[in-house]
Amino acid sequence: MTASVRLFCFPHAGATASVYAAWRKPLEPDIELVPVEPAGRGTRFGTPLYGDMREAVEDLCGQIRPKLEDGAPFALFGHSLGAVLACEVAYKLKESGRIPAQLFVSGRLPLHIASQDRRHLLPDGELIGYILRLGGMPKDLQDCRDFWELFLPIIRADFRLAEEYRYGRDIIEPLDCPITVLYGLEDDLAVLDQINGWSAYSARSCDYYGFQGGHFFLHERKEETISVIRRKLERMGAGSRCRLEFA
Repeated sequence: MTASVRLFCFPHAGATASVYAAWRKPLEPDIELVPVEPAGRGTRFGTPLYGDMREAVEDLCGQIRPKLEDGAPFALFGHSLGAVLACEVAYKLKESGRIPAQLFVSGRLPLHIASQDRRHLLPDGELIGYILRLGGMPKDLQDCRDFWELFLPIIRADFRLAEEYRYGRDIIEPLDCPITVLYGLEDDLAVLDQINGWSAYSARSCDYYGFQGGHFFLHERKEETISVIRRKLERMGAGSRCRLEFA
């Protein structure tokens, strides 16, 4: 049976597309999961890392466009840096008249709130310490020197991409699709009194879902996260205006 909607998922900084592998089975058969692999990691290890957001968006859209040719409805999901990528891809696809049926942004402040961090410039030891404090790192990799030698250039490039990103439009341009905002209730990187600015980015509707957990709540609360995504995609077009919920 053909899936009713195709869900493209963009990983957070340092991650590969495989971070979403465990979502595939819970979403089938109605939702086709399509994890998107950024350059320089996973199945694309060895390809040059992105120099800026424009380059990233062009590359990612190049991966997605062939999968849109059949005209099937599609949705975009991104966590943290992945949320920025998902939004900018949505803007780029809009230029050719392709609008997602739903946009999910997770663990990220609205695009117009610029990062003041410069963690991509930290010495190796300090950067590793920050990553470990942030969480989301498998314990069996935390003391693996070979892993860090491969991983640090990727995470630095991704952090630089996120920290140097600026919303390049004079005013906020709303997208003609519903937006669903997911965030961790204990996440210091996406606090509620600022995250509600996402409402301005949708000309349709914007719903908020808070989850117990920190920045990587989507791993800690995987079942609840997937449940929200499934419900939203099943009710496409029937969302109410700017609703706040707790999962």
